[in-house]
Amino acid sequence: VVAEGTTISLESVSTDPGNDALGFQWTVFKQGQAAPFATGSQRTFSFTPNDEAAYAVALVVNDGKSTDTALRTFNVRNALPVVTLGADRVVTEGATLPVLAAVKGATFTDAGAADTHTFRWTVVADNGQVIAPVTGATLALGVRPSGKYLVTLTATDNDGGAGSDTVLVTVNNAPPVLALTSTPPAQVAEDQLFTVTGRLTDFAGDALQATADYGDGTVVPLLLGTDGGFTLTHAYAKPTAGQATYGVRVLARDAEGAATPQTPLFQVKVTPAAGTDTDGDGVPDGVDNAILVANPLQRDTDGDGIGNAADPDYDNNGIVNFVDLARLRQRFLQAD
Repeated sequence: VVAEGTTISLESVSTDPGNDALGFQWTVFKQGQAAPFATGSQRTFSFTPNDEAAYAVALVVNDGKSTDTALRTFNVRNALPVVTLGADRVVTEGATLPVLAAVKGATFTDAGAADTHTFRWTVVADNGQVIAPVTGATLALGVRPSGKYLVTLTATDNDGGAGSDTVLVTVNNAPPVLALTSTPPAQVAEDQLFTVTGRLTDFAGDALQATADYGDGTVVPLLLGTDGGFTLTHAYAKPTAGQATYGVRVLARDAEGAATPQTPLFQVKVTPAAGTDTDGDGVPDGVDNAILVANPLQRDTDGDGIGNAADPDYDNNGIVNFVDLARLRQRFLQAD
């Protein structure tokens, strides 16, 4: 007994008293098939059974005057399909899972070349999903929420032999997606209320917790609507330096711990209210280059936007040291 797909090799051991030249005729008949399965005309002969069956081999030897015949039967058993789904897969939530396919010679093989096959896919998810078995050559899971999906393919041939393999498909959780639905202001005055709307979404519909960070130390819980919509409303106090720029962040986290990026959604420049003149030098804070120190002439020798009256960094290198003092002495009592 041999398995289908196994090559059977034979050789004739024949003698002739007259040392005549011999001829050979091999004929193989497969059970249930009228036509010869294979033939040959050499002293040696081989054939490969393609299915489970009995194969009768007849050898006729002749010397041109007479013939002799030998018979032998081989019982060939079924070989099981071999399934190989390959390496485990990893995708991120929201992406389409890879389509798995039963392809002969790729994801499964069968030594029985004549065999036909049926397929059954089963999927076990660790997140509570119930996925019905699928029959057919392909499995398309589409888009699935985060979790681990154990996928098994069983290939069964027409002789009842079966083989299977399992692959793990991991879907990693994706963070909430944040988007603005209105345009934020680029600049507001002190104590001016602004309002911006946005929306948070989560692929799996996880419950979200969110806060709004306005960048000035104000961090408050963010109320989300049923569709994830939210409203940002805030008014900034007068900046101590006359004007300031604040980054506004929305920080959201889903039930599995994935969070939105920490980068600001947008930035807001806060300027003094119109007409404010903190240092009383007659120059409104909005254009004053030294808001806290009177500087009516608005002199700015190094051109860095900070008036001389409030700028000890004479060489504008970001460091106040004796070099600045020495250069200031050189210019002392001289006109700009």
